[in-house]
Amino acid sequence: TDRMSRVVTKMKKYMPDTIGIQEATPTWINYLKSALGDTYEVVGLGRDGGSSGEHSSILYNKHIFNLTGWGTKWLSATPDAVSRYPESMYNRIFTYAFLQRKSDLQMILVINTHLEYTTDAIRLKQLAIIQDFIDKHGNGYPVYISGDYNADYGSAACTKMEQYGYTSAEKATTSKTGATFTNYGAENRVLDYIYFSNNDFALKYYKVCNEYINGSWTSDHHPVFVKFSLK
Repeated sequence: TDRMSRVVTKMKKYMPDTIGIQEATPTWINYLKSALGDTYEVVGLGRDGGSSGEHSSILYNKHIFNLTGWGTKWLSATPDAVSRYPESMYNRIFTYAFLQRKSDLQMILVINTHLEYTTDAIRLKQLAIIQDFIDKHGNGYPVYISGDYNADYGSAACTKMEQYGYTSAEKATTSKTGATFTNYGAENRVLDYIYFSNNDFALKYYKVCNEYINGSWTSDHHPVFVKFSLK
């Protein structure tokens, strides 16, 4: 509970057009909906089905975007059902939102996920599920994929994302980089990324938001904030 006001304060400080959240329990989802007021809508199911379990939900600014479709899929051999690969310690999911910008009716696809932490091999299988969805249902729209990849930069998962045709926003020339996973000072790793389709966005700015809020870090991970424009 001591994280709650800090998280919302930081969200309100940056007010991104979209936000991908991690490990959000039903209590967190209800709190965010209440605390963020009239700006954001939230889409996403829990990883254990319905509202149960942790959510990897997407918040979008409803004054900027119309929602034309959304869903949650499981990172498994049966993505439409609550399930996991045998190698995965937990049910893992991705949430997607098809958003239409009100100003010019431009469509984008936003995806948010949380990959398994155990091995490179399972993360590659999970990424293949996401890419298969994009190939079949993405309509060629500009896409960005945020999440806790549980993978260090240069790892197999990050290399695979580049092979799929995505760029990490961390490569922005104007940036404030740093560890995204600190576990309150016990760790020093980059595990959280926003990857975007190479030919669709002009990257402006990248920042790891590691500043204190109300005298402490927001959580055990720091948010990643990105500015880019559609080409």
